[in-house]
Parts: sequence; C-alpha cells; structure tokens
Amino acid sequence: MYIMSGSGILRVLGWIIGWAWAFFTAIAGLELIITRGPWPPTNGWFVLFSGLSACPLTAWFLRHYRQLNFPPWARFTVAFLFVVAGRLALMIEGRAGFLPTFSSH
Repeated sequence: MYIMSGSGILRVLGWIIGWAWAFFTAIAGLELIITRGPWPPTNGWFVLFSGLSACPLTAWFLRHYRQLNFPPWARFTVAFLFVVAGRLALMIEGRAGFLPTFSSH
C-alpha cells in the first residue's frame, strides 16, 4: 500500500483546486459574456482569464511548448489578481463596488 507524503497530498490538493477553479470560472465567465455581452470587457473576461491562469493545463502547455515553469503559487496569484482587476474595473466604471453585494433587492 502506498502512503502519500505531505508534499504529495499538497500537490494533489492543488491540482484539484486548480481544475475546480478553472471549470467554475470558465462557466461563470462564459455565462456573463453570453448574458451581458462581450462589451465592456469586465463582463466575464476577467473571470474567464482568472480560470485560464489557474488551470493546470495552462501550466503544462507553458512548460511543454515554451519551456516556462509556471508554479502553482504563481498561477493562483495571477488568478487572484485577475479577479481583483475585474472588481477594480467595475468600481471605476461605477457599475459596482469593490466588494460584491449578495442582496436580492
């Protein structure tokens, strides 16, 4: 029986979180682009690019075809910065505050 080390568990957990974030944000970003239109670019584009940057497949393509190492901490940092940039763009445009509101009215 194989017992995974601490770093192996973290690697698998990071891989699962990366794929989950990629799927969630790809669906959410595309939904916003389809329902609200592609313009202005803040409608889903920042969320979509956040998912692409966190996706493990993106890191594999960069490593395999461009010989660039894009470690997990960098992927999640870039993904977080895309979300922050999108929220800042909405705030500057005056369409929303920086923090999202979840009230129904």
